[in-house]
Amino acid sequence: MDYTTFEEEGTRGSTRNMCCGLCACIIRVMSNIQLWLILHPNFITRFFLWFFYVFEVLAYSINPKSFLNSRSDVLGKNYAALGKIIIGDYRLVAGIIEGAQKRGAFLGRARLAHKKIASAFPLFLSDEGAGGTSLHSTIHQNIWALAQPALDRAHGPEFDKYVEDGVREYKRTQKNGALNDMTAKYVFHAVFGAPLPNKKELKNIQTLFIGNFPWSSYTFGALKPFSALFHCFQCSRTSRIKRLKEVVLATPLLLGYVPSEANGNLSADEYAEMLVSVCGIAGILGTSNLIKNVAKAIPENVSIDLSDQREVMRAVLEAARIRAPVNNVNVLTTTVKTMRVNNKLKTLPMNTVFAGSIGLACFDESVFANPKKYDHKRENIEKAVLNFNHVGFSPEGAGTRQCPGRNIAMKLAADFLIGLRTPAFVENNN
Repeated sequence: MDYTTFEEEGTRGSTRNMCCGLCACIIRVMSNIQLWLILHPNFITRFFLWFFYVFEVLAYSINPKSFLNSRSDVLGKNYAALGKIIIGDYRLVAGIIEGAQKRGAFLGRARLAHKKIASAFPLFLSDEGAGGTSLHSTIHQNIWALAQPALDRAHGPEFDKYVEDGVREYKRTQKNGALNDMTAKYVFHAVFGAPLPNKKELKNIQTLFIGNFPWSSYTFGALKPFSALFHCFQCSRTSRIKRLKEVVLATPLLLGYVPSEANGNLSADEYAEMLVSVCGIAGILGTSNLIKNVAKAIPENVSIDLSDQREVMRAVLEAARIRAPVNNVNVLTTTVKTMRVNNKLKTLPMNTVFAGSIGLACFDESVFANPKKYDHKRENIEKAVLNFNHVGFSPEGAGTRQCPGRNIAMKLAADFLIGLRTPAFVENNN
């Protein structure tokens, strides 16, 4: 018997335990400092909180799921991180989504420079019941009115071809680029009523909304504090946005556009930039993430009846629960809130930033039994799923902030799943 082996295993086990304990201690200290700074808001504490945000947003970018889960394991469902309060309790996240929302220039984990994003970008506009104006409601209803014609267009043969090409290329390469291309072509054509003019414009969209370089990406180029640091090097970003707006203004959707109360009296240029931001961030980037989750989060050995439309839909929803395409809903509190944070009851001041973590809430064991297991036949998936900025999923109804384009995203995801799971799909369409 090799006792040396047992001794080495014991040493390695002790080292791992010590490292885990040290990491937990660091997480706890950093979170408690941030919580104290949040509880005592002033110029000085906001200044120091900023350093924690910058450091942790970089750590989050490496592995978002690991970042959130490691802190949840140590600190409980709700905790201070990223310079704000992360909410992982399903009940509280659902309350954030269903309630009137006071918004700021937050997107996912990040704080953005508002002046670098479309002024009427609806994700940054607050509800009237939370101190905002009627602009968000107006823009939301306007986009909702565009969604049904877009969904009708998506039933055309050209869109089947986008899916066929995407499935074929993904099966051949197993690379995300095939999914990004498919999604960009599909969503742009559905929304604006015309296909992308050429491959150059497709590459432009990919660079702006899928890329992550601060000098050329739409969102990363607006990310604080890097937007200021790279401001002088963002000529590429500016020219790409300008070019994409020109393409959008020439599409059937915007030909003959006239400002009115129904579109918030936005000028043609403002309206085009608003649609570019919504279509790019929510439509293309968000849907692309959903497609990737369908490709990677559904185990190959799970049986799905592809002839059953509802079962396919549930399979997509469960993939979105396992890996949320959009992880955070960021709001500012409009009243003082008392709640459990870092496993302690705390009273938080007004204007505290809450990040309702869909990714954490969808693993709440009090709502989803055995949450780490993929199970598209779980009874409450349609009723309890939190994706598309809504509690539960239904193809009907606009909701207050529900994603207007969710049916387009779901159709693309369902068609892709069918193609991916049909062995003869690619061969039959060659």
